[in-house]
Amino acid sequence: MHNLDKLPSEQSVKAIDDILEDIAFRKKCLLSRLGTATSLLESKPEQVKLFNNTIINSIRKLEIISVIEKELDYLRENLRAIEQYTDEYDKLLRDDQFQDIPCSKYILLLEMLRVRTEELEIFNYFPKITQLIEEWQSDHSVDNEFKPKVLDLFKSVELDVKHLLSNDNCIYLLPYKIGVIGDRNVGKSTLLMNLAEINQFSLMVDMTPSIFSYLQYDTFVYKNPDNNKIIPITFIDIEGAIDINKSQSVENYIELINKADCDLYIIVFDRSFNDHNRICQEYIEKKLGRKCLLVRSKADLLFNDVLLDLTNKKYEKRYTTKYQVKSTLNKLRRYALVTTDGGHLSNKVYLTATICNDDLKEAPFTAFDLNKLKKELLQLAIADFRVARICKLAICASRTIINTCFRRGYVVSQTRYRWLAAGASIIPFLDELPAFFGREKIRQTFGIHDNSTITNAFYRIKDSFEEYLIEKKLTVPKKYLKSGYFKYLISKNAKQTATPSDTDSNQYVKQEPTYHIQNKNPTVQNASLIAGHTGTIIGHTGIILGALGKVADDAARLIIPSSSIALRAISIAGIVVGAVLTPVFAAWTFYYTGKRMNKHLHLLCDDLVIILAHFIISICNSCRESRQLSVLTFSNEDSSFSNADFLSSVTESPSSDEE
Repeated sequence: MHNLDKLPSEQSVKAIDDILEDIAFRKKCLLSRLGTATSLLESKPEQVKLFNNTIINSIRKLEIISVIEKELDYLRENLRAIEQYTDEYDKLLRDDQFQDIPCSKYILLLEMLRVRTEELEIFNYFPKITQLIEEWQSDHSVDNEFKPKVLDLFKSVELDVKHLLSNDNCIYLLPYKIGVIGDRNVGKSTLLMNLAEINQFSLMVDMTPSIFSYLQYDTFVYKNPDNNKIIPITFIDIEGAIDINKSQSVENYIELINKADCDLYIIVFDRSFNDHNRICQEYIEKKLGRKCLLVRSKADLLFNDVLLDLTNKKYEKRYTTKYQVKSTLNKLRRYALVTTDGGHLSNKVYLTATICNDDLKEAPFTAFDLNKLKKELLQLAIADFRVARICKLAICASRTIINTCFRRGYVVSQTRYRWLAAGASIIPFLDELPAFFGREKIRQTFGIHDNSTITNAFYRIKDSFEEYLIEKKLTVPKKYLKSGYFKYLISKNAKQTATPSDTDSNQYVKQEPTYHIQNKNPTVQNASLIAGHTGTIIGHTGIILGALGKVADDAARLIIPSSSIALRAISIAGIVVGAVLTPVFAAWTFYYTGKRMNKHLHLLCDDLVIILAHFIISICNSCRESRQLSVLTFSNEDSSFSNADFLSSVTESPSSDEE
C-alpha cells in the first residue's frame, strides 16, 4: 500500500491541466497570428509565395499540438480512472470502524479466517465435543429440560483428548506445524520451497505491513519409514521483521510467532546471528516451550567468499581440489556459529544454499545440510505428539461450548424466583431465600449438583460431578475459583490439631471449695460488724429512693397522655411511609434478584472454564508421563496460549500456587 503514492494522484492531474492550459494559450496565440497573416495575404496575393512555408509550418504545428492535446486529455481521463480505482482499492482494504489503520478490513478478514480455521480443527479432532455442540446449541429448554450437563462435557473432553494422544493417532491426524522465521530477504521462502518440495512457489512482491499474518503450505510428502504412512506437515512462512523501531519489531514479530502456534520453529539467518534472532530463540524455547532449529542460508555465497579468501579464486570444478573444498567447508561452519556480539552459538546450525551458479550447481556438496534437515524434521514430526497444541485446542473447544451452551440467560426461569423475592421483601432478609433457591436451581440445571445442598448435607451424600473430579484427583488453585462451590478441588494442606490426652483432661476437672462454718478469727468478726453498719446505711438509702420514685410516678401520669398522641402520629406516618416504600423495595428486589442469579451463572461458567483447563492439562500430563515425555508445566507469565486474559490465567501450574 505504501507504493500507492507513486501512482498518479491529484498533483499529476493538476500538472496535466497546467500543460493543457499552456497548450490552449499557445494555440490561441498561434491561431490569432495565423488568422491575421491570412487576412493580410488575401489583400496581397502576390505575397503568398513568400509566406507560404511559414503558414504551412504553423498549420502543421497546430495539428501536432492538437494531437498532443487529445492524448493529454485521454491520459488525464485515465489518470482520473486510476485514481478512482486506487481509492476503491484502499476503501476495500480499510474497515469503516478503523479508518486510521491501513488495510484494517484485510487484517480483520485474516483474523476471522484464522479463528474459523481453529473451529474447523476442533470439529475434525474432537468429534465428541462437536456432537455435544451440535446438540446443545439448537436446544432452548429451561429448568429440568435443559440438556447441557457439565459431567457429559467433561467425559467427552476426556475421551477426545485421550483418543488423540493414544496409539500415535495425533501423528497422522494433526499436521506437524513448522514455522520459518527470520529477517527480511534472508531466504526463508527459498528454504520453505525446498523443504516443502514445492515446484511452483508464489513469492510476495513486497512484504509490507499490509501483508500481515503468514503464508501456510500443507504438504504430504513426508512418510514414516516404519509403516510408510504419510505424516502431514504444515510449513508457515512468517513475514520478516519490517519495523524500524527495534523494540517494536521484536514485539510485533513475537506476536506473529504466537499466532502461528507451531510445534517447531526454524530461525533462518544469512549473516551473523543477531540479537533479534536470539530474542526470538529464547522466547520460543523458554516461554513457549517449543523446539527451535537454526539454519544459515545462502551458504553457497559464503562458500565462494571463504574460498576466495583462502585461494584467491572462486570455485571451479576443474581446478578446485577436494582439500580446498573440505577446508572451506570447515571454515564456513565455524563462521556460521559466530554471533554479532563476537560469541559463538552452542546449537547446531544447518547450512543451506539459495541459488548457486553453474559451477556450484553440479558440485556434490551444494545441497549442504538440506537433506539432513529434512531427516531431522521427519524424526521430530514422528516423535512429537503435539501435546501442547492438543491441549490448547481442547481448552479452546471447551471454552467455546461453555460460552455458547451454558452461559445463557434462560437456563432457569427466573420470573418466579424474582416474584417470590419481591413478595418476601416485606420481611427483612426473607428475600434471601428465593434468591438462594434460584442460584441452587442453576447449579442443579448445569448438573453441578444432583440434589439441593440441604439434601446432600442431611443425607451426607456427594454429587456425581464432585465424585468424578475427586476420582481424577484434580486440584485447582484457590485464587482462580470465584463462585465458592468447588472448594473440594482446592488442595488441602490443613495442619492436624492434637487431641488432648486423658491425663491432660484431668486438669480441667473442677474441684468444689470447702467452707468453714465457725471461724473465731477477730479479723473476721470486725468485718461482720462493718457489714452490719453498711446494711443500715443501705436501708436508709432505699427509703429515700422510694420517695423519689413516687414523685417521678406522679410526673409520669401528667406526661403520658401527651406522649401517646405523638406516638400515634409517628405510627401513622410510619404506616404511610411503609405503604409508599414497599412497592419500591419490592421492585428493587425483583430486579436485584435476577441480577444476582445472572452473576452467579457467570461465576459458575468462569469457574467451569478454569476447571476444564486444568482438567485438560491433567489429562495431557498423564499421557505424557505414560510415554515418558516431559510434563507440561505452565507459569503465570506464560503466554503461549495467545491473546486472552483467561488463557494467561489458566496456564499456571496447579502445584505452583496452591493455597
